[in-house]
Amino acid sequence: MLNSIFLGAAGNYDIHGIRVNFVDNAGDVKVFENSRFGRAANLCLSSTAVKLLTLGYLHLFVHEMGHAFAAQWQGKNPIVNVYTQSCSGETIHSSVNKFTALAGPLAGMTLELIKLIGAIATAILFPPILGIPLGMFVGSGAAFWIFGELMYALVGHGDWDVIRNPIT
Repeated sequence: MLNSIFLGAAGNYDIHGIRVNFVDNAGDVKVFENSRFGRAANLCLSSTAVKLLTLGYLHLFVHEMGHAFAAQWQGKNPIVNVYTQSCSGETIHSSVNKFTALAGPLAGMTLELIKLIGAIATAILFPPILGIPLGMFVGSGAAFWIFGELMYALVGHGDWDVIRNPIT
């Protein structure tokens, strides 16, 4: 399971009654639209180096599990699919509402804030020769994903489309 969460290896798991599938590809999935920013963002998200260096698979896993635990709390039986090639995911359950839509981004942002605090603590508490590079490494990955979640909210696709608009 750690190979999937940290390295993006394919695998199927059962986590607290939630089926979690790490699969290589979901077809030609693009997280952002076809603007200049969107193309650049999608290029970064499809880069294995970016996903590994920023702990992207971990972020995506936590984001999707946020949706899944919120759906499970409401009595649903969710299934999580993490698409490692496009760095995207989906949580499948019988109904989508604002609570389950917001739970994913909140879980992802919480993880990144914890990583950012840990990066600052590492830079301060470890000897400078080790603490500063390690803190910068972890902190820059956290900043990357915080920015990504904020931009995802700004463009209003996916989760944020559900949060902004009433469900009919």
